[in-house]
Amino acid sequence: MKIQRALILPVLVLTLIASRSDLRAQAPIIPSGGQQQLVPVAIPQTPLGVPTRLGLPEQSGPASFAGPGMGLGGMPPMGMPAPGMMGGMGPGMGGMGPGMGGMGPGMGGMMGPGRGMGPGMGGMPPNGMPPNGVAPASFGAPLGGQGEPAGACPYCGGAGCGACSVGGWALLDRVIGAVLPYQGGGYCEPRWFDLSIEALYLKREEASRRINITSDGVAGLAPPNIVLSTDDIDFDDRLGFRFTGAMQFGASANLEVVYFGTVHHNATAQVTSGIDNLFSALSQFGNNPPPSIGPPITIGGFTDSDGAESSRIDYSSNFDSIELDFRRRWMAPNCRLQGSWLMGFRYFLLEEKFGNFITVNYVDPNNAAATITGFTNYFVETVNSMTGYQIGGDLWMTVIPGVRVGADVRSGIYYNRAQQATDIFAASLTNPIRETVEKDTVAFLAEANLMGVYRFNENFSIRAGIQALFADGVALAAENFNAKPPFIGGARTPIINDNGNVFYYGYTGGLEWMW
Repeated sequence: MKIQRALILPVLVLTLIASRSDLRAQAPIIPSGGQQQLVPVAIPQTPLGVPTRLGLPEQSGPASFAGPGMGLGGMPPMGMPAPGMMGGMGPGMGGMGPGMGGMGPGMGGMMGPGRGMGPGMGGMPPNGMPPNGVAPASFGAPLGGQGEPAGACPYCGGAGCGACSVGGWALLDRVIGAVLPYQGGGYCEPRWFDLSIEALYLKREEASRRINITSDGVAGLAPPNIVLSTDDIDFDDRLGFRFTGAMQFGASANLEVVYFGTVHHNATAQVTSGIDNLFSALSQFGNNPPPSIGPPITIGGFTDSDGAESSRIDYSSNFDSIELDFRRRWMAPNCRLQGSWLMGFRYFLLEEKFGNFITVNYVDPNNAAATITGFTNYFVETVNSMTGYQIGGDLWMTVIPGVRVGADVRSGIYYNRAQQATDIFAASLTNPIRETVEKDTVAFLAEANLMGVYRFNENFSIRAGIQALFADGVALAAENFNAKPPFIGGARTPIINDNGNVFYYGYTGGLEWMW
């Protein structure tokens, strides 16, 4: 029994010390409702044998000058507050609270949690310095709101703006932060990206040369009344894409691989006649052979192409491009202007198809009980395989850090392997007609882009702009329509016309990615 009584006192003392240590390792937080809550504060570990107070150096102040009351402690040497001496007289009379921050070791709070002075005050230790360079828990009361570093909200007045973390200022802060571009590199950040992918929305200009296909009535001695020609073709805007990959090659140079294409345009136009009065270019619009009053009576032209009830033309065009370029970059002294020059090789493939489809069905002028029927299906296809050397460059201006506008141009002279193939099917032809022609020629290709780039974070930028592409010295399908009649033996000689030009223009938009 004596032994048990002797052990009670040490156990009570150790329990009291442990409870005091737990309390001193808590930082009180006063929520909006006014109730104190204890949140654990991490205590740094110290080696065994080193004199400490709850893991802090002996010269440091208590964990919180405004913590819950610890009772009346003794005054430590040199005027430092004892753990409970200046920290308040009890939970009901605690310090100014973690939202307020303590007022320094010599001014322990006596106001209690219900009378705290609010979160934006921060700690006020003697001489404006935290005790021995160690801020107590309540010193962390931030100027911009609880849990935020001071001055973290520059759009509502900077330091001291306690309302920044709530209400309209917080919304304004988020909106402005979301709208402003990423400005990490400033004005002098080099223009650079590793991968780019864009959607292209391009229109193909109409045929460069008008080809007349069908007239209303026989031409006779007057000019034909053309009702169907390549001018009636109207290409819609079509989607494609462009992919660019860049690999750094030296301090200010890179190699670029660019694929540009899958742009497929097609269009159609058609005319009909209720009195079967359509005549084809294959008969010089009914003049070859000419009409005759008989006997026998003829209306002019051929039975498979003239006196038709309908005539339709279809036109399709698509291209693909791949290039390998070396680009060298430069920067102006003021950093706002940057640019580059490039040189490299490009392969450009342009393929086109054109067709004329005629349906004939009219009463035989020599026999009212008989009907003359026929058809002609005329196909022509061209392929341009262009390979050449190109040069170019770009110029960019930084409007503000993260926002740039610029232009990129490139052009070159190309070797063009032009091919043309024609197939004709008709009711009066026992065997279809097949014609092919090839020609080696020179072509010209130029491309221009006007773009804007907006960088919205460290790795990604948005780009958008307008695009133009021009090719000259190419074989176009419509311009290789041969109007010589296929119904007369020896009348046709296969030819290829490589003097065409094509123009594409439209809009682009996509993403750039930088590692």
